[in-house]
Amino acid sequence: MRHDQTTRLMSKSPVAVARLAMEIGRAALPAYSSKYSPHIYILPQLFACLVLRQFFKTDYRGMISLLDDFQELRQVLKLEQIPHSSTLCYAQQRLIRARLFYALQRQIWQTAERLGLVEDHPTGIVDATGLEARHVSRYYVWRTGYRHFHRRRWPKLSLVGDEHSHLIAGAWVSWGPSQDSPQFAPVIRQAARNVHWDRVIADTAYDGEHNHVLCREQLGIRSTIIPPERGIVFTKLGIL
Repeated sequence: MRHDQTTRLMSKSPVAVARLAMEIGRAALPAYSSKYSPHIYILPQLFACLVLRQFFKTDYRGMISLLDDFQELRQVLKLEQIPHSSTLCYAQQRLIRARLFYALQRQIWQTAERLGLVEDHPTGIVDATGLEARHVSRYYVWRTGYRHFHRRRWPKLSLVGDEHSHLIAGAWVSWGPSQDSPQFAPVIRQAARNVHWDRVIADTAYDGEHNHVLCREQLGIRSTIIPPERGIVFTKLGIL
């Protein structure tokens, strides 16, 4: 494990993670998603449970079992009763809606700036990668000779991340194979909602005058750097 500043700032305490998730949820989310909801749990509580699910790397049922076992977590989340696993599943579907998702994203970045995780002049890094859409890889399909399962398209994820904190500020999903340049505008606009970038770095696939103009003249980004070498961005972020 690396022993740099980013690694040292990561908490290993689920209680501390739960407290911070509740703080972010209360600041960004309404208490209930609808006036017709049962009003048993508030959205910040369910959001914190979903954050803990990722922290523990477990599924919905596993998270419910952890809440049942750890009283201190229930106290931090102020849970009078433990939610059903389906409640967490439905809550996640509601929280990924644009309005609530963007509100959470903005609050997460504000909290990161308050905690000193974001530099005064942040640098954004842009890159994209292809993802597998099935339970078997494209290489496995090719090796086994199932030519009629040959996939000509795959999900493509474009990201903008902060060089210092590795926080994701923008994400855009499209279909590949395709050029990277058309996805630059939507993903950098999304990222610019949360952070005023001082500089943006991308590889040569994003090289185009329109992308430089967008950053420098419309979004107020001081510098755009697109070096000739490819494959440096996700490696720098530690994603690949």
